[in-house]
Amino acid sequence: MLEELYHNFKEQTARLDRQTDENVFQQLRGRYERQLQQQLSGEAKELMYAYKRNDILHLQHLLTESIAYYLSEFRTKAGST
Repeated sequence: MLEELYHNFKEQTARLDRQTDENVFQQLRGRYERQLQQQLSGEAKELMYAYKRNDILHLQHLLTESIAYYLSEFRTKAGST
C-alpha cells in the first residue's frame, strides 16, 4: 500500500519543478498523506472489529504506532523526491 501510493505520488510530482511549484508539491504530498492515513485507519478499524480478545487496547496502541510509522516513512520518502 505504501509503495503503491508513493509510486503514484512520485509519478505526479515528477513533472513539477520544486523551485517554482513547491506549493503544488506540498498540496500533493498532503493529499497522498491523508489518503494513506485513511487507508491505514480503515484497515486498523477492520482488524480491531475482528479482534475478539480482552487486550484490544494493546492492539489499538500497536496499530496507532504502525500508522504513525508508515506516515513518517511516506513523509521521509516524499521529502527526498
